[in-house]
Amino acid sequence: MSAVAKHQSHAPSGTPKPSPAALNAAAASFAALTARLDYLSPEDTELVRRAYRFADEAHLGQLRNSGEPYITHPIAVAAQWIANLFVSWSFKVLDGNSALNAMFNHGFSYWVYGAMSVLAAIFVWKFVPETKGRTLESIQDLWKPSETSKVAAAEPARP
Repeated sequence: MSAVAKHQSHAPSGTPKPSPAALNAAAASFAALTARLDYLSPEDTELVRRAYRFADEAHLGQLRNSGEPYITHPIAVAAQWIANLFVSWSFKVLDGNSALNAMFNHGFSYWVYGAMSVLAAIFVWKFVPETKGRTLESIQDLWKPSETSKVAAAEPARP
């Protein structure tokens, strides 16, 4: 089955429908995106908003199998591209520092990225569960919130 399902008002009962939480997540993802654009000029921020609207309209009514709006995928891809752009830019900055070049013989940026890779590997080892030999359904169950977390989320915070 495709990762994206076309939502129709007269769709069969097997077609996922967006939950209020999924719709709120899409709105929150746009709010989170715009909150991170404070370094852009107003014209550039408006350009990002127009691009988001264009992508949102292009995928209007499309849902992932989880019921979330499809627009969350293009936003995640854009975030990945932006992260890669920052890594590319930071390499040039780190490698352009003459004091660091003299000290590490142009190797400082490699040490920084190597340390980041080690930290990422530790994170994966510590927090990402093993999936070898498991069915897709059992893997999906790993990421569902437990009953205790649902109850904790439903209870109001106590001062």
